[in-house]
Amino acid sequence: MSSAASRSLILFLAGILSCTDALASARMSGSSLASGEDGDSFHQAQVEARIIFAPRSVRASDGGFDLGYELHIASFQSGEAIKLVGLAVFLDDASVPLMKVEGSAINSLVAQPAGDGDPRDGLSIASGQSRTLFLWLKLPAGAKPHFLRHQLIFRTSTGAIQRADDIRTEIVESAPIRIAAPLRGGRWLAAEGPGITGRTIGAAWWRSTAS
Repeated sequence: MSSAASRSLILFLAGILSCTDALASARMSGSSLASGEDGDSFHQAQVEARIIFAPRSVRASDGGFDLGYELHIASFQSGEAIKLVGLAVFLDDASVPLMKVEGSAINSLVAQPAGDGDPRDGLSIASGQSRTLFLWLKLPAGAKPHFLRHQLIFRTSTGAIQRADDIRTEIVESAPIRIAAPLRGGRWLAAEGPGITGRTIGAAWWRSTAS
């Protein structure tokens, strides 16, 4: 065997060993996530979850800091709808979620709850369709997290549990744009803005009289 062929064989075998090690590592790292809270096994959910615009902390009227952003979820589940039945949001590498929403409460995070299925079971997402969750988080006093982690729990029509884990977004550290009265110019529109309780409002408009 020529030296060139020997080197090629060595590189090929090294590649196989590297892939084997990577797969073993993936199985080990996922071993603690191999079952749900009720002990049922689950699979990786066939979804795409994205935070298009990273959140930025904003000082609220109570003196604390809030984070507001959108989580887009698209389902690629073949031939059937799946239901989002659980959502957890973590600060950085924390083990305890800052926010946890389950069951019917998930429908309060969307602008228009799905009409199909029982809303008490969670949020239904049809195959090939997407839904947007509007999230509003209150940061603990003194907390300065660098990123958020999201965990999504789904249930199929057969009752199987699926999960999408470690969905991350950074937290923008630059100062937000400040808007204050008097607002000059013509009419102003606030759409899908935060309400007093943290829920979104539909729309409101007003006309500025300042010169």
